[in-house]
Amino acid sequence: APKAQRGEKSPNQLSLRILSICTMVSLLFLAILFVAFARSNGEDPRSLRNGQTTSAPLFTEDELRAKVFQLMGNDVRLFRFNAQGHTLEQRENGACKELPQIASMLLEANVNTESKTLILEYLTFCITDSPFQRGRFSQLVTKGIHLVVIDLVKAKQSRLSSMAAHLIYIASFSNKVNHQEFIKHGAVEKLAGIVLNDDSISSQTMWAAAALQNLAASYCETEGDGRCYWGWGEGPNVEIQEASLPMKSDGAVARHKMLQIKGLVVKLQSLACVGPVGDQDLKPSPEHVFPGSNAILGRDDNEPHMVTWAAVGALKNLALDPEAKSQIESTLHCFCLDSFSPDWLEKAKSADLISFLREGPSPCWFRNKNSAEGMCVDKKFQDDEGYFCRGYGHANENECKAGANTETKMTAMQACCGCGGGDLFSTKGTA
Repeated sequence: APKAQRGEKSPNQLSLRILSICTMVSLLFLAILFVAFARSNGEDPRSLRNGQTTSAPLFTEDELRAKVFQLMGNDVRLFRFNAQGHTLEQRENGACKELPQIASMLLEANVNTESKTLILEYLTFCITDSPFQRGRFSQLVTKGIHLVVIDLVKAKQSRLSSMAAHLIYIASFSNKVNHQEFIKHGAVEKLAGIVLNDDSISSQTMWAAAALQNLAASYCETEGDGRCYWGWGEGPNVEIQEASLPMKSDGAVARHKMLQIKGLVVKLQSLACVGPVGDQDLKPSPEHVFPGSNAILGRDDNEPHMVTWAAVGALKNLALDPEAKSQIESTLHCFCLDSFSPDWLEKAKSADLISFLREGPSPCWFRNKNSAEGMCVDKKFQDDEGYFCRGYGHANENECKAGANTETKMTAMQACCGCGGGDLFSTKGTA
C-alpha cells in the first residue's frame, strides 16, 4: 500500500484520536453524574475536596446575612436561651433545610471572616431547641466540622470567636457526638484560653464559660429533656437520680481537663463574684441590663454583668467532680449573693450550684442587707437528729445550745446563722 501523504492520518492515528475523544466524553459524563449525585445527597460538590476550594462560595455574604435575618426576625437577645415563635415558624417552613451545606462552608478556604460569623450565627438559630438540627450538624463529623469550629474560638475577631463558642454551647447540649467530639479535640482548652484572657470582651467570655458549662455536663436519656438530674443519696456527693438513667454522654473528662488548667477555677470564681446585677428588688431597664431579660446583641457585648451567670454555670457542673468541691466552696458567699439576684438566670444557676455543694436547704441568709455584714452563710452542719441549719432559723437559745453533731464536735451555735453562728460577709461579696 502506498505511504500516507503528508498531512494525512494513518488508520491507527485516527483510531487513537477517536478513542481519546470517547474517553473525554466518558469522563465528562461521569463528572456530571458525580455532581448530580452529590447534590441529591445534600452536598455541595465544591466542599468535597478536603474543605479546600478555589471556586466561589456556595452562598455570598449578603445571602448568608439574609438567611440569618430570616430566622432572627426581631430576636436580638444577646443570650438566646430558647427559640422564639418566629424562629420556630421559619424552621418549620424550611429555613434550615440547607444546614449541612451552609455548615460545610466553614471548611472552605475562601470564605471570609464575616461570612464565617454569619454561618455560625445561622447554625445557632437552627440548633437552639432542636435536637433534630443538632443531629444534622453532628453528621458532619466525618468532615472535621468540630475541629474547624474549635479553631474559630481563638479567632482574633471577637464576634467570630463569640459565635464559635455559642455554637459549641448549643450544639453540645444532649448530643453525644457533638459533646464528645468537642471534648476530644481540645474545645475545653481553647475555651479556657478565652476565659483566662483579660482582653476578651464580655460576650466572648460569657459564651466561652457557657460552652464550658455544657461540656462539663453529663447527659442522660431523660424523656423529652436529655439532662441528667442530680441529687443527694447516701454518699458524700450528689449522684444521678435513677429516673434520669441511663447516661448517654459523660462530661467527666471535660471536668477533669478543666481542673488541670492553671488558674481557670479561680478566674471563674472571680467572674462569679462580679454579680449579682443588683439588689433583688431591681427591675430590668435600659439603665439596668440583665443577661436573662433585656441584654441586646451588639449593644451589650461588653457589659461586665453578662458573664456572671455563665461562670457560675461552669462552676456548677465542675462541682460534680468531688475534687473540685472544696476549692469552689471557698467563694460560696458569692454564690449566695448571686442566688438573691433579680435576674432569673444568675439566680437559677447559683441556686443549682449551691445545691451541688451543700446537702439540704440553702445555707444563705440575709441578716441585714444594709449593714457591712449583710450576708450570713451557714457552715456545713447536720445535727445528730438529722436537722440542717435551716431548721434552726427560729430556734431559741436553749435549742441552739442543745443542737450538735457529736462526730464533728460542731454545735448549732457555731454553725448556724439562725443561732448567731455561721460566716458573715458584706453584701458586696467580700469577707
